[in-house]
Amino acid sequence: MTRTDVQKRIVLWLLVVAGIVIWRAAGAPMGRAEMEMRRPAPHFGIVAYELAFSKDKTTRILNTWGEDGRIAARTSLSWDFLYIVGYVLGLWALTMLFALWSGPGTTLAWGFRIALLPFAAGAFDGLENVLLLSILRYPESFPGILSLAAGACSVLKFALLLVVPVYWILVMVKKVIGWRS
Repeated sequence: MTRTDVQKRIVLWLLVVAGIVIWRAAGAPMGRAEMEMRRPAPHFGIVAYELAFSKDKTTRILNTWGEDGRIAARTSLSWDFLYIVGYVLGLWALTMLFALWSGPGTTLAWGFRIALLPFAAGAFDGLENVLLLSILRYPESFPGILSLAAGACSVLKFALLLVVPVYWILVMVKKVIGWRS
């Protein structure tokens, strides 16, 4: 391993740590807001709101939350923009480290591609936040398509993020069994 390779790995590890710090810093106020949203109904947290998909279900969640829950949702969604930066940065850097660790070949090439998925997931997450904040702005008269679009963005975000740890597992299996790509 050359000096440049070591420097790249050090920078990537520092980015992983920075991503975790940002992720945790944004996650703390989001967690407090989540508790406030769940106070009237434990099953109506932010993920239920993200995945409501319909105007009726979204309205039921917003009405159950009341004004305090809607304020908490705004707080959570506002912090989520920073949270996105943290997980995108951390997952990208960690996936790059796995790609480099995998060695030359197909697994490396796929790793560089898969490392881009957190950026796409972050974009869907950001769009989802904008849609959900728009609903919160006019909770009495929002267009139902916003719930559907936010739900679609949420599903796409989660699907893209799921691919990343699957790649990590494949790299670990490759290293354990000595599989060559």
